Amino acid sequence: MGRTIEKSCKSRGLNLAQYYYTIAALPYLSFDVPPPISVEEFLSFCRDTLTESDWEILRQVSLFGEETGGNELLARWHQWERSFRSELARLRASRLGLDAESIPRIVPESGRVGEVARAALMEGSPAVAEQLILKAYWEVLEELEVNHFFDLEKLLIYYLKLQILHLQAQRNREEGVKNFTSVYHRIREQRENPILERWSTQ
Repeated sequence: MGRTIEKSCKSRGLNLAQYYYTIAALPYLSFDVPPPISVEEFLSFCRDTLTESDWEILRQVSLFGEETGGNELLARWHQWERSFRSELARLRASRLGLDAESIPRIVPESGRVGEVARAALMEGSPAVAEQLILKAYWEVLEELEVNHFFDLEKLLIYYLKLQILHLQAQRNREEGVKNFTSVYHRIREQRENPILERWSTQ
């Protein structure tokens, strides 16, 4: 099947199957499922299969960075992410009665920037707001992924998605520790309260 895809791509003058075997070996990523591999495992695996120039681009990819390595897809992603941060800052400034116009607006490639920023700002729970933002990031990456199958751009998208999943996993771990600590302290308070202690022994 790999050779069939390769021949099909070459017949159309495309190089979409450059990293077919690399990408085919990677586990599937889903927004609602914990990351199946670590960032270190992913980079170590790719290091042995990418060209030197592609590796230099991949290893510097960051969800919130602005390094593109001259890659058009990364440039489009970072423009969207910057425009989102700009819109969020403008909305926050307006909400606080500050001059929102003093914050430069970066023209977005998607009208969803304002929609997502408003939804996140209106959300009362920081955890839910963060989830809304990460979900929007994921959906934008999926839009950018269209027509990229087994090339460098597919790997760049994969790496960005993997970073999103690890951010979620980290937040879930921190939330779990926070909840455990809260429950633990409530139990201690109950045990140290003489009235509650007396009730519990009756």
